Amino acid sequence: MIIKFCKTCEAQFMAKPRKIHEQQYCSRSCGAKGNVGIKKPRQSLRMRGENNPNWSKHCLGGMDALHIWVRHRFPKTELCQRCGLVPPRDLANISQEYKEDVTDWEWLCRKCHITGDGRLTNLINIHREKMKARPIRQRMMKTCLFCGNTFSLPRRITYCSDICRVKASNKRTWQRRKNDFVYRSFQRMLAREWSQKNRKAVAA
Repeated sequence: MIIKFCKTCEAQFMAKPRKIHEQQYCSRSCGAKGNVGIKKPRQSLRMRGENNPNWSKHCLGGMDALHIWVRHRFPKTELCQRCGLVPPRDLANISQEYKEDVTDWEWLCRKCHITGDGRLTNLINIHREKMKARPIRQRMMKTCLFCGNTFSLPRRITYCSDICRVKASNKRTWQRRKNDFVYRSFQRMLAREWSQKNRKAVAA
């Protein structure tokens, strides 16, 4: 074990010989305090781009790799570079040649991106063609149960309007009440006749 001094609190601590160059702090808390504001790059700057021994002009294999290459060198802006109203979402190419040039790219929102590429117009035209080719569904003609007029509406509806529906409902309610009144009157008449017969039987 080797004695070392912490960079944050300057306290002594024991470090293993194989970690003498890596271990610079006595604890994790001191290491977190010492690394505040330090952002480690994903890749060494001196090994990026043409400085890398594996670099070649045709190293960008596809569109995804090209977009990643541009994102590393062209940070996202706060607002769309075309409309300036909403935050950007897509990285779009200006010349449509997809060059390895940062100045040939821009950050756009989704609406500006598909409008500039012409995709929005194509989608609208395709939708219109589909709607034209779609067969028109013929609705079945029905007869209103209240007024007798013919109308074309979905199958579940049995009245041509809300007025007919309300009138039919009121008619059913009135008919139900009328039937109840007739039934009750008939019951009263039977009870009256039965009571009269009982009185005559008692008097006899």
